[in-house]
Amino acid sequence: MLLALLGLLHAAFPQFFWYINHGWRYKNAEPSDAALGVTRIVGVLAALLASGCFFLGST
Repeated sequence: MLLALLGLLHAAFPQFFWYINHGWRYKNAEPSDAALGVTRIVGVLAALLASGCFFLGST
């Protein structure tokens, strides 16, 4: 369930997680719209995958 929570947080706050992963390396860096979109999509996919594994594994 931790992966599902992290995925949802990535989807909800993509700019924060982009900064944590990449932005700290550069001064005044701004993520592109594509980078934020990919971060959101990956977050949603991770949440869905984790939820699916959790519910299918418990049966």
